[in-house]
Amino acid sequence: MKMIGIKRLGVSPRWHVFWSLFGGVAWGVWMFFPELPLQASLIGRLMLFCPLVLFPLVLSIFAKTDTFAEADLHDWLSWIGVCAPFAAWLGVFAFAFPVGKVGAALACPWFFVTAALAHIGWKRWWRRGALLSGEMCVDAGCLYLLVGGMWFVITRAGHDLGYGHVIARLTAVHFHYAGFSAPVLAGLLGRLLSDKGGSVRRWYMYAALGLTAAPFLIAIGITLSPLVEFLAALFLISSVLTLAVLTVCWGLSRVTTSSLWMRWFVRVLLFCSSLCSVVAMGFACLYAYAEIAGVHLISIPNMLLYHGLVNALGFVGAGVLGWFFMSQSTELIHS
Repeated sequence: MKMIGIKRLGVSPRWHVFWSLFGGVAWGVWMFFPELPLQASLIGRLMLFCPLVLFPLVLSIFAKTDTFAEADLHDWLSWIGVCAPFAAWLGVFAFAFPVGKVGAALACPWFFVTAALAHIGWKRWWRRGALLSGEMCVDAGCLYLLVGGMWFVITRAGHDLGYGHVIARLTAVHFHYAGFSAPVLAGLLGRLLSDKGGSVRRWYMYAALGLTAAPFLIAIGITLSPLVEFLAALFLISSVLTLAVLTVCWGLSRVTTSSLWMRWFVRVLLFCSSLCSVVAMGFACLYAYAEIAGVHLISIPNMLLYHGLVNALGFVGAGVLGWFFMSQSTELIHS
């Protein structure tokens, strides 16, 4: 049965903006007043920043993309856009209950949203083929988010599958940012650099490969070998740093918007995103070295403060906001 399209549902970009703003204000209040009756640690609050604030903006960007304009994918994206805000807020209320059946049940709607987006990513990948490109980064991000949604349900149910509760919760965060958000940012940059060849193209392919493969390799390393985890972490870190250099050196000059002031605003956001990624990856590199060397250089709580917040708010937050503003200046983003 054909699904109803976004226009017939009355959903516009303002819908996504409203929920992102509402989520951002609520999340900010939650950060400054942690005594509110929600039992989320900083790990949980960092994870929920993606569903509440970033995800609606990413959906708005996707809705302006030609490869999402195909009728069936557009309909799926429309329904995700309608359901995602409510699923995200049910995920928030999952923290109002102790871990167990109720918390897991409230987390399930967000898992279903991630499964629907993974379905879109799979169909896009299947139709285009397995060629490494910016669009493959977007598809990988859509698929990885499903893993983050799955771990969200697992942790709210009170399980950790033998990895420890902290690692399980961090895995949910990892697949919302390194797994979903970072590959999407790489895919969007790939559209700006699609006509570039030579060394720029080769370095972009390296970043795309790293952001597509490294989150999965890190998960394997956590299960099998600290050395594999360390090497995969270095692969991911170097890929993010490469993405930052490509954005600053070649991406910013190609930013196009409807007005000069907006163009510079977007450039500032993308520059700040790149700068924050360097800072965040510096802490990630320090932590990865400490793990493989068996020394204590930085604790997990400090990693959450210095790496997690900079990564979520700076690298991903500013980056998504910049691409969102640029997407609103064009009728359709060609991939």
